[in-house]
Amino acid sequence: MIKSTYFASAEEMETTLKRYLITYNHHVIQRNLGHLTPIQSMKQWQLDKPDLFKKKVYNHAVLDT
Repeated sequence: MIKSTYFASAEEMETTLKRYLITYNHHVIQRNLGHLTPIQSMKQWQLDKPDLFKKKVYNHAVLDT
């Protein structure tokens, strides 16, 4: 994406990369994660092994249920 896109400024590139990261982590389902998004997978992992986490995994892209 970086090599094929022209960015007018560093700020524009930073904004685009942040949006991509949110999209990837919250909306792109991964087959190797059992057809879950990375955030869904982390939340499930936290439920299964809470002693491994110091902080709660939040799903900020949408409301948690």
